Amino acid sequence: MTETLRYLLVVATVNVVVMFRSDHMVHINYISTCILSVLLHEVCTSLCRCWCSLRQQAQEMYKRKAVESAQTAADLKLHLDKYHAQLKEMQVAVSEKTSTLQQQTFKFKRIQVGAVSFRSSSVNGEFIQ
Repeated sequence: MTETLRYLLVVATVNVVVMFRSDHMVHINYISTCILSVLLHEVCTSLCRCWCSLRQQAQEMYKRKAVESAQTAADLKLHLDKYHAQLKEMQVAVSEKTSTLQQQTFKFKRIQVGAVSFRSSSVNGEFIQ
């Protein structure tokens, strides 16, 4: 950027010199150089401030986003833990009900086998009153 500013300064100085008479050349050349130097300094300072401000705003935005993301992650972790606990409870409940149902099915089948053998023995006359 420094080379560009020097080039602009030289071009502006040459243009001013050409436009005026040669006896005022040194004075005009000096004044235009000072004015351009001040203007360029102001522009550079302003651009630097804008750049620093934008960079600082971007850093603050990234920090806010990071904090928000961390909070969201923590919230989602809590929800996940809650649903995981509920799933475990449901798995235990289903396991207990399955076990109870298997026991009842076994008892029912045993009663059916006993009833069938009782009927077959009463039909054959083996039933004693």
